[in-house]
Amino acid sequence: MEPDPKSCLPGNLSKVYKICYKLTTTTFNCRKQEHELKINLNSWLTVEEDQIRQKSRENWLILGDKNTKKFHSASKVRHHRNHIQLLLNGDGELIHDMDTIKSLAPKFYQKLFNQDNYIVSFPELVVKKNSY
Repeated sequence: MEPDPKSCLPGNLSKVYKICYKLTTTTFNCRKQEHELKINLNSWLTVEEDQIRQKSRENWLILGDKNTKKFHSASKVRHHRNHIQLLLNGDGELIHDMDTIKSLAPKFYQKLFNQDNYIVSFPELVVKKNSY
């Protein structure tokens, strides 16, 4: 004869509640720790960027404003990194025309940020809508 399941319920139920509480607490702690680690990572990345920027300025001061091959190549790299040469439009076509690129980029971001569900896509992004 098997034991009645109802007689075991109160003890098992408290165990289930304890397990659920531990899982919830663990999940919360993991999210909190992940958030703290992201903040820490961002601060270290900022420090690294500052060091790189300072080092480049040091090089500039030491070598001066000479028309050297190094500074010319650095200028070319900076130009290529900061220059948008082509974009992919909504239909999947590559756009090379600069005037079309200039009109596509703002439209893309206006459409992206005017959606009602963009908070789902960017949960950490907090955007305050102005009510004019």
